[in-house]
Amino acid sequence: MTHARPGSGGTVVATPIGNFESTMQVDSPSTVLVRPEDVQIVERHAGIESRVRSTFYYGATLEVELELGEVVVHATTAGTRAEQIAAGDLVGIRVAPDNVILLSGEGS
Repeated sequence: MTHARPGSGGTVVATPIGNFESTMQVDSPSTVLVRPEDVQIVERHAGIESRVRSTFYYGATLEVELELGEVVVHATTAGTRAEQIAAGDLVGIRVAPDNVILLSGEGS
């Protein structure tokens, strides 16, 4: 379930895992989409708090599974961060408003 309100030049959407601001203007978004490479992993208190579930190192990239309550979010970051992020860590996540895609209509 999402709830939207006008934001500064876009829409702020309340989701079960936190609020996301989008530059898109949608009256009644039913779905919020974010690509894994657009999820920024930041300090715990600088974003929506989450726990690292697992990491997968692929050289140039590090794929990270994050738990936010019952929700699992996938993030892709630079492989150089492999020694900085480990399973069990508490981190924050952020997504720039330009990278939050809102879809309106009935959810599936």
